[in-house]
Amino acid sequence: MTNCVEMSSSSSGLESVLKTLSKTFRGTGGSSPAAIKARIQPAVVEGAADLDQLLDKLNAPANVVSISDKIKAAELIRASIEENAVSSIPEIWYNARYLISSNHQTEARRAGLRLMHSCIAHDERSIGVRISYYKAIIKHSNLEDFDLQLDCLQTLTNNGRDLLDLNQSGYTLPRVLWSWLKRLASEAQEIRIGRKKDITLPWGTSMEQNFHDMMKYIINTLRFSIAAYDEGDLEIILKEATLIARKTSDVDDISLICELINTVMVYGLIPMNSLRNILEILCGISITVESLTDKVWECVLNLAHSHLGNSTISHLCQILENTHRKEVNSNTMRGAARFLQKLLSKQENSTEDDSGSVTKLKQPSLIPHIGPHIIPMTKVLHAYRKSLDVESLRHSLEICRCIYDLLKDEHTADCIGYELWESKSHSPLEIIYQISRTTSVEQKSRRSSAVSAGGGSMNNNTDTVSQILDSFVSVFHLLSDLLKSKRLKGPYEVVIDFFIDMCPYLDQDTALVVIDHFASMHYCNPMSTSWVENTETLLINFFFDPHWSSVIRVRILDIIKMIYILGNIDDRRSLVNDVIERVFSIMDEEYVDNDTIKALIELYLYICQDCNYSMFVQISEILMRQFNATKHMPKMAINVHHRTATHHHHQWPNATARSSKRQIIARAIAQLFVQVFRTLPRRSRYLYFNLVAICQKSITEPLAFIEAARVLIRIRSTGSNHIYLTDPANSQIAAGRVAKARSKSGSLSGPSLNNDDVSSISSSTTAAAIATPSDSSVNSSMVSSQEPVWLYPDHVEYLDGKLNSPSPILKRLLPGQEIDFQSSGKLTSREYEIDTTVLLDLVANVLEFGAHWEIYSFIWTHFPPQLANTQLFSGCNGEVLRLRKFLCDQISNSKLPPSVILPSDVTKHDIMVLQILTLSLLLPFNDVFGKTDYDYIVQALVLGLSSWERTAVPCIHVLVVCCYECPLSVKKFLGQIFAKFQTKITTTLSSPHILEFLISLSRLPWITDNFTQDEYKRVFAMAFTYIKHANDLTQKSQAEESDRIMSQYLLALAYSAISSWFLTIKLANRRHMATFITRNLILADGRTDDIDEQSLATLDLISRFSYSDIDLILQSSFTSNASDQETTTKSWIYGKSIISIETNIYTGASKAIVRRPTGTSLLNMRPDDKMVPKWVRDSITLKEASSSSEQNLSVMYSPSYYLLQLLVPNDIHTDHNPIPLNDDAQIIRAIGAIDRAPVVDFHKVGILYIAPDQRTEQEILANSTGSKSYRLFLSKMGKLVRLKGNRSIYTGGLDTEMDIDGEYAYSWSDKITQMIFHTTTMMPSPANPQDTSISSKKRHIGNNYISIFYDESGLPFRFDTIKSQFNFINIVVTPQSNGLDSILNSSEKRPDFAAKNFYQVRVYKRDGLPDLFAACNIKVVSEPCLAVFVRNLAIVASKFATVYHSGGQYVSNWRYRLQQINQLRERVATQQREEFEQKQKQQPQQNDDLATDSRDTGHTTGSVSTAGDVALSFLDQLQLGSGTPALEAVSDTNSSTPATSFVPDNDRGTDLPLLRSLDFSGYT
Repeated sequence: MTNCVEMSSSSSGLESVLKTLSKTFRGTGGSSPAAIKARIQPAVVEGAADLDQLLDKLNAPANVVSISDKIKAAELIRASIEENAVSSIPEIWYNARYLISSNHQTEARRAGLRLMHSCIAHDERSIGVRISYYKAIIKHSNLEDFDLQLDCLQTLTNNGRDLLDLNQSGYTLPRVLWSWLKRLASEAQEIRIGRKKDITLPWGTSMEQNFHDMMKYIINTLRFSIAAYDEGDLEIILKEATLIARKTSDVDDISLICELINTVMVYGLIPMNSLRNILEILCGISITVESLTDKVWECVLNLAHSHLGNSTISHLCQILENTHRKEVNSNTMRGAARFLQKLLSKQENSTEDDSGSVTKLKQPSLIPHIGPHIIPMTKVLHAYRKSLDVESLRHSLEICRCIYDLLKDEHTADCIGYELWESKSHSPLEIIYQISRTTSVEQKSRRSSAVSAGGGSMNNNTDTVSQILDSFVSVFHLLSDLLKSKRLKGPYEVVIDFFIDMCPYLDQDTALVVIDHFASMHYCNPMSTSWVENTETLLINFFFDPHWSSVIRVRILDIIKMIYILGNIDDRRSLVNDVIERVFSIMDEEYVDNDTIKALIELYLYICQDCNYSMFVQISEILMRQFNATKHMPKMAINVHHRTATHHHHQWPNATARSSKRQIIARAIAQLFVQVFRTLPRRSRYLYFNLVAICQKSITEPLAFIEAARVLIRIRSTGSNHIYLTDPANSQIAAGRVAKARSKSGSLSGPSLNNDDVSSISSSTTAAAIATPSDSSVNSSMVSSQEPVWLYPDHVEYLDGKLNSPSPILKRLLPGQEIDFQSSGKLTSREYEIDTTVLLDLVANVLEFGAHWEIYSFIWTHFPPQLANTQLFSGCNGEVLRLRKFLCDQISNSKLPPSVILPSDVTKHDIMVLQILTLSLLLPFNDVFGKTDYDYIVQALVLGLSSWERTAVPCIHVLVVCCYECPLSVKKFLGQIFAKFQTKITTTLSSPHILEFLISLSRLPWITDNFTQDEYKRVFAMAFTYIKHANDLTQKSQAEESDRIMSQYLLALAYSAISSWFLTIKLANRRHMATFITRNLILADGRTDDIDEQSLATLDLISRFSYSDIDLILQSSFTSNASDQETTTKSWIYGKSIISIETNIYTGASKAIVRRPTGTSLLNMRPDDKMVPKWVRDSITLKEASSSSEQNLSVMYSPSYYLLQLLVPNDIHTDHNPIPLNDDAQIIRAIGAIDRAPVVDFHKVGILYIAPDQRTEQEILANSTGSKSYRLFLSKMGKLVRLKGNRSIYTGGLDTEMDIDGEYAYSWSDKITQMIFHTTTMMPSPANPQDTSISSKKRHIGNNYISIFYDESGLPFRFDTIKSQFNFINIVVTPQSNGLDSILNSSEKRPDFAAKNFYQVRVYKRDGLPDLFAACNIKVVSEPCLAVFVRNLAIVASKFATVYHSGGQYVSNWRYRLQQINQLRERVATQQREEFEQKQKQQPQQNDDLATDSRDTGHTTGSVSTAGDVALSFLDQLQLGSGTPALEAVSDTNSSTPATSFVPDNDRGTDLPLLRSLDFSGYT
């Protein structure tokens, strides 16, 4: 193509224009070039002097000058014009114009066009010259050179500003531009699609760029010279632009078209005929080209503000309404909908800046806002509604968004009147609803998607539908906000109805708005007329719809609860009950999630407390039915379309979800039982059996089982059989590692309980279920990979405030009484009693046959404290016997149920510890057990001693209790027990417990009354071994403080055991044991030439009691009674004693005071009358009769006389001579200190009474009396003694002068021990009422290491109840009734089988102390044995406290007295040595023999051999061997005890020289 100019059919023809265009330069037709040159001689002001020659080259023929030379000449001419001032430029162009002809080469044409551009730029701007250039451009237009042609035209027209004079050429520029535009657009499009090649590329441009430049030039002509365009010109330009826009997809093309249209609107007027096309194009562009949205919107906004504003609105509406037109696509409709919405909304105005571009203004201009007051809202909404006839999802989405924007804009929303809101065709809500009725959208609603779940395939519109659904939610949220903020100008009911109609699409938040509106407007209030229909609406659309989350159902349940509260009146109760029952029927549905069940449970808990019993049973049956139904529930998947982030894809249920659901139901039953057991016994009984049934049916499912068991295991009974709940952790029966690891077909159904006999609870079926291996592993992995199901201590929130408060009505079913049903199915008075037999049977099944580890461990941890409540299971004889049988079997054989799989951190002996502790709690059931049963218990414990080290200590503790509760069985197996003990003698863990057992046994004469000498020696041998073992611990160079304390404690217990057991020997037989004890004490000390002070003090005790049975008592200091000089006193140290003799020098009457480590003896002596001459007797008689003191008598006697007569033989082989003591003040003070040192083992212990419901220290100390059982306990703890003037007992600080601490106190003593009890109830209350701390009592109790609390508070005991720095060990005695019967004010007579009282005894100790006592875990003791058990426990605890606070340097009273005697001996010896040395200095010639008499008279030494060489150890003496005695029971006479050989009694220590000095049995 050589010419790009095309004319329309209405044009006069471009050829005629071109013919006349050259008239300006036309000369005479026959003029030659030479003539032309002669006439044109351009003047050159400067430079390019050869311009003429260059012009000649241009005009030369082609055969003379080549085309390339002409091109060079043209370029030189152009450069000369550019650089110099050249005249006659038109003439230059005239000579060069032929170069741009299409028949020349492209290089020539482009050189000519460049020269032409320079000529136009530097030529004068006369009309004729400009027209000539204009015509040349038009005539020689060419696509290949169009870029240069357009540059020339732009320069010629000053970039579109100077156009009008060119119209004189006869050819209007708008038409030319239209022609070029049309052709360039076509060529560019052809090149884009690849049909043609771009011929402009070699010249550094492109056809697309030329097209864009052309568009920009047209835009400039419209901006600066719009007057050059008439309406027809604008029409064809705009029409061509719209055609281009429909065909192109290039953003730059569309952008320029938009700018062109906008320029026409701003600087001119849009022809009416072009308006529709323009709007359709703009609408389409706004959708398809997102980047041009703002620019397109400017165009539409300018149109709306123009004279065509109304037409613009009308056309936009018509685009939406004329849905039958095929050429209107959905994008155009979407754009129209969007523009209408924007025009209705308040927008920013626009204006023109200095550069001519249209921009938005932040401040309003003079252009008025259009808005809904100008645009009829009804018309727009009608157009929206009509446009929906076109089934386009994208268009529907756009309409949704437009409606949202209209409602969001307060300005437009306010213009929607009530009529529009309620309109069935023009309402914005109706439009949304119609969109929701679209088939594609409706298929994605919740209800439709549920039906089609799992079928069909995803189509291409899924994403669009999801966006529509999201738009629905946006509209819902907007309307909800308007409702909440009360900014909605329409009727609220219409919006709520709309929400209900749109229920399949509602999101959770909007659904809550609807539900809250119903609640706030009381639509469901039973007092309103339509409450049933309104309630049904909520239930159908929200509650029973399976796709709603639990949040919705929970909110509905709140309304249901309100309905129940307000409708609980006679005339509406039936309807309300129907609603309640229908609501609970949802539990039978598979889609109900756990949160909904929880909410139903809360409603259940609320309703069932005051509803009628029939409804309670019916709802409870639903729960139990659901509990049973979830056992084999199939999986079901539900696909729900994505609405918002709050919507979930529900999948129901997996094994864990099923377990959780059953757990929730179990928790509900348990929680309701807790709420009603004190007030509604009939329902409590029903729930109790349901809890048992839940446990039976969940034996392999820990979650549900433990939820039910948490309450069952807390059930306790008062002494009068009233039921209460408590916390098992308060009992503190140690669960060992089992608890530390946490430190966090059915037998019975609900309905059957009301109609069938309770005997349907079959233990055999449950036991079979447990024992089945397949069942036991059903959910073995369900819990193992998760956190533990229960923790210890296990806090249950709903139990807060419900514990330790007995039910005044609900009681335990007494043994021997049947649960009687009437024919009507109603219970008799027995409906207020629960049968604990079924509970004990359930527990026994788990412990005997095993269960899932979580269940098995839970029962072992929590059942022992329950079993400690003996009253709860009194009369359950069969179950108790069964427990005894399998516990003894499991302990004896060290076995567990096969189905139990222990975790890695728990061992078999951990379980055995619990078995042993549980077995101890069976001891009080003496009404069930005979001697044979107790024999089996003791035998199992004996076997448990040798199982593991950790089981030995619990076995010893239980054996301690057995000594009190079943002494005959202990006596039968005592030989075996001692044999087991001997194998564990060197074990530190069990040593203190064995010694405690021995000490306790020594105070139980009914067990030891027929001991033989060999059996006594066996006991002593164990004590000796512990002494040696303790000495070994002490001698360790790096022994820690704890080891030192333990060694001293073992020593104290061992020496105490020796003393106690020696005193149990009959007096006639004691002397035969003295040598054995002496020998082995020497061996135990590890030295043959010396002996430990404590051993020496013990031997002093042995010597004292070998030939007497006189108790050690307190004695005052011994002083002379003589007030004159008739008596004289002298003292000596003799061995380890101090002998003082006070003698009447005339009569010889004397008093000998022998002070020894273990006591002081006072002996009175007087010469026989036969020894005294008659004259002496007469003189004495005369002196006594005479009142004169001048009667002189000769001295007849002195204290030394008696000393020589009794102690000092005339034997040259004796070197043990008494050491005389001077009668000075220092010696007197030393002897007085010895007299003040106690001679008995002293203990002071506090006794406090805690009345029911008492908590604080002030309340406890203020008690001045206690219950009857407390007073009975006191009377058995000791004897009542008068304090005032009492000097014979140790009072532990109690006043003995003024009765300040009361008149009486309880005291207990045996031959070597005294214990005073600081009993607070016997101390007077403070005289000062302001003394709230009751300091008069606190000063004694607070200074005691040991306190005994008789606790009837019914509350958990706290160690710091009495705050004191000396608070060390508390022994708590708790009656089985726990004081709770007094809370009930019950006057009921206790049944016969409960005539025996039982008490729980437990030691609470300060943190960090080891478990050293038999009652560190709860022990249950009968009333006859209580006082003895507690007293012995207090003695052992007091001894440990004394050792502990001595810092490992414990010194007994006897040892202290011995140390005082030794110190006095050393002091006197040192004094005598110093005196002797002084005399030696003064009399050097004196014989040295005097020094011998004053030497240190310490321990006798001689030639001794090592004990290892010549002395047998005490174990060798016993000849026990390494074998273990047989485990079978020995006879009461211990005839089967292995024979024991001892050192013969006539052996006087040839192997141990020290024995010869210490043994006294040979000469006594």
